[in-house]
Amino acid sequence: MSLFEVRGLTKAFGGIKAVTDVSFDLAQGELLALIGPNGAGKTTCFNMMGGWLRPDRGSVRLGGQELIGLKPRRIWRLGVGRTFQITATFVSMTLAENVQMALISHHRRSFDILSRAARLYLDEAEALLERAGLAGQGDRAVSELAYGDLKRLELAVALAHRPRLLMMDEPTAGMAPGERVALMALAAGIVEREGVSVLFTEHDMDVVFAHAHRILVLNRGEIIAEGSGFYGGAHILHGVSLSLGPAEVVALMGRNGAGKSTTMKSVMGLVRPRRGTVRYAGQAVTGWPPFRVCRLGLGYVPEDRRMFSELSVAENLEVGRRPPRPDAPAWDEAKLFALFPNLGERRNHPAGRLSGGEQQMLTIARTLMGNPSAVLLDEPSEGIAPVIVEQMARVIVELKREGLAVLISEQNLHFARAVADRAYIIETGTIRWQGSFAELDSAPEVSQAYLAV
Repeated sequence: MSLFEVRGLTKAFGGIKAVTDVSFDLAQGELLALIGPNGAGKTTCFNMMGGWLRPDRGSVRLGGQELIGLKPRRIWRLGVGRTFQITATFVSMTLAENVQMALISHHRRSFDILSRAARLYLDEAEALLERAGLAGQGDRAVSELAYGDLKRLELAVALAHRPRLLMMDEPTAGMAPGERVALMALAAGIVEREGVSVLFTEHDMDVVFAHAHRILVLNRGEIIAEGSGFYGGAHILHGVSLSLGPAEVVALMGRNGAGKSTTMKSVMGLVRPRRGTVRYAGQAVTGWPPFRVCRLGLGYVPEDRRMFSELSVAENLEVGRRPPRPDAPAWDEAKLFALFPNLGERRNHPAGRLSGGEQQMLTIARTLMGNPSAVLLDEPSEGIAPVIVEQMARVIVELKREGLAVLISEQNLHFARAVADRAYIIETGTIRWQGSFAELDSAPEVSQAYLAV
C-alpha cells in the first residue's frame, strides 16, 4: 500500500507551464529519486507537495489524507519532513540548540522557549545528532561548521518530529564526494532501519544509482520515464565537437543533465566514448587511462571536490606535486598561497574542515601543483558563496594570464561571461550553439532556449 500518492499535479505561472499532470506513488520504506535538469519542475513539485505553493489542480495524499490546501506547518505535523537546497539553520546557536528548537516545537512546548529552552530535550537532541553522524558535537557553534556538517545538522532537525515521509531537495548539492556518500548512506540507513519513506531530488547520478530504489525522470514539468537505475546503457553525448587553444578560456554551458560533466569525463578518460576522438597536445588520447592524460599535461578539477579530508591543506597540495613542464607555468606552494590567500591562512587545517568555497580552491590548487598546460574545471562556481565566486573568477583570469588554457563547464552565465573568451552551449548531449559572448548577447533567444530556468 502506498504511503504517499500524487495525482495530476499541475502548476502554471502565467503562460508558463511549470508542472503538468505529475502522478506517482511512494511506498513506506522506499527511497525514490526525482531527477531532471534545472528548470524541470522538481522544486516546484516539492513546494506544492509540502504546502508552500498551491497547485492549479491535482491531489497529494499522505496515508490517505488530502494535503492540498493545508498549510506547511499542518503538513509537517502530519509527518512530512523536508530539507532544502540551501541549508536553513540558526547560525548563532549550537548544534544541540538547533535540534532542541525542532524538538520543542514537536512536543508543543513553544511556550517554554524563553524560560527553560536550554534544558529541554537535550538528551534527545544529542541522540538525533548521533544518528546524523554528529555524535559529541552538540556544543559546537553552527557558524563554524563545514558545509557537509551543515547538511547533517539539517537532517537531524528534520528527523526531530519523527516524520513518516522525508523530502530532501538536492541534499548533496555543493558537497565533496565523501560527504555525499556519507549523507546518502545515512538517509538509506534511516529508510532501512525505521521504515521512513524518502523522496529526494538530485543531480549527481552516482548518488542516485547507488541509493535510489526507484527513479522518476522529470523534464519540462512532465514525468517522462520511471524505473530503476540504468546508467551504463544510456546514450548521453551525441557528436560533441569542441576545441581549446593555448592560453584560452572556453565555457561549456548548459543546464544540469545537459552532458557537460560527461563531456569532461570523456576528455579526461574517466568515461570511454563509444565513438569519436580526443586529441591533446597533438596526440590522440582517446581511451587512455586518466593518469596518462594527466601526465601529458591536462589537469582536471571535478565538480565534487575530491580531496583527502583528513589531510591538511599543505599535505593535499603535496599529493598533487609533479615536475615542472617546459610548455606550462610552474606552480609551488608559495605561488598558490598568493593566488589563494584563504588557503595560506589555513595551511595546516584538515581539508574536511574547510568551507565549500575553500575546498573548491584547494582542489584547483592541488591540480595546479601538477603543473598542467591546460585545466578542465567542472562547475567551479557551483554551491559556493557569491564572494567566493568572485574570487574564483579572478583566479581563472589569472590562470589565463599565466598562459594556462582553461575549459570550464558552467551554468552561471554571468560568471562564464566574466572569465571566458567564447562558449559552447550543450543541451541533451548535443552542441546547440557556439560563439563569442558578444554574439550570445545579441541572440537572447539562444539563452532563453538553452540556459534559462
